[in-house]
Amino acid sequence: MRILVVYSSRTGNTKKVAEAIFSILPQGAVLASVGEAPDPEPFDCLLLGFWNRRAAPDPAMLAYMARIHGKQVGLFGTQGAWPDSDHGKRFLENARAAVKGNEVLAEFVCMGRVDPALLAREAALPPEKQRHQMTVERQKRLAEAANHPDEKDLALAKAVFANMLAGAQAS
Repeated sequence: MRILVVYSSRTGNTKKVAEAIFSILPQGAVLASVGEAPDPEPFDCLLLGFWNRRAAPDPAMLAYMARIHGKQVGLFGTQGAWPDSDHGKRFLENARAAVKGNEVLAEFVCMGRVDPALLAREAALPPEKQRHQMTVERQKRLAEAANHPDEKDLALAKAVFANMLAGAQAS
C-alpha cells in the first residue's frame, strides 16, 4: 500500500501530529506539506492533516482534497476548540464532506494552539465586529489549547492510525 501523508499547518500543531503519524507508517510512506504535496493519484491511501478555519479544513487543504478521488483516506486536524464540542463536530463533518467519494478509514482531532496573530487581530477590533467575544470561558479554552498537541495527543494519533493500518492490511 502506497501511503502519502499531507499536512497543512499554520502554527506547527498539525505538522507535529503529521510527523507523529508518519513515524509509525511502513517504509516507503511519504510525508509532505500541502504546498509541496505530490499528485495524489499514484497513492492508495492519503492521510490528510489540516487546521480548523471556521469549522472546516483550511483553504489550502480543501483545494488539495478536491483533487482526491476514489481513495482510502484518513483525516486528522487541530483546532482551538474542544474536539467534542459542536464546533469540533462540524469541523470533522466538513472535512468528511470535502473528501466525499473516498473511503474514510480513520479520523483524529485534537486541540492546538491558536495563532497569536489571529487572536491579536481579533482583539484589536471593536467588540461588535469580533467573531468571538473573549469570555472567561474562551480564555480558559485558549490557554488549554496552547498546551496541545501534547504527548498524549500524539500517542492517541499514532494509535488511531496504527489501528487503521492494521484494519486495512487485514482486508
